[in-house]
Amino acid sequence: GQRWLRPRSVTANERIEGRWGAPEAGETVAGIGLIRGWAFPVDATDEIATVTVQIDGSKTESAPCCSTRLDVGEEYPAQANAELSGWGLVTNYGNLTEGEHTLVAEITTETGEATPPETRTITVSRLGGYAFVDRFDLSGATVDLVGEEIILSGVVVRNAYDAQQTEEIEVRLRWSAATQGLVIVDTATLP
Repeated sequence: GQRWLRPRSVTANERIEGRWGAPEAGETVAGIGLIRGWAFPVDATDEIATVTVQIDGSKTESAPCCSTRLDVGEEYPAQANAELSGWGLVTNYGNLTEGEHTLVAEITTETGEATPPETRTITVSRLGGYAFVDRFDLSGATVDLVGEEIILSGVVVRNAYDAQQTEEIEVRLRWSAATQGLVIVDTATLP
């Protein structure tokens, strides 16, 4: 049987243990972020061969594997491959249109074991509607705390590709255990 650190797993193959860490299903993402998780073959003589992430059914990226994950090694001390199990792919969510997008992750080993593809739907929010901002001005912003969220209102962002374009926005931030930091969970352009 399989054991997971959390119930959100990418693997349903008994020969591969793993978990897709971020982004979580249904999560709102913005800016540059990491699509990441961990996986290892249960057979100590096998190795992860590929981790692929597909965006919206067309663009497929290879995610580098297998970086050190001390937490996974501690959770699975009897598994030789557990400590070197981290995979991740940096992506600029701003290159995607605002709204819902589909991510699919799949993992294969050198011996041909494979996880069934796991699909996650995420929502992309662009800061000010821009693909990339080069200015995030907080000088006129206000801060509110609502539940677990930090709300920044009156933030001025500038389009990195056209310095004449700026927008005043509201940004909502929340702590993310998966990324071990504050993440943008929503943005809105202010009138």
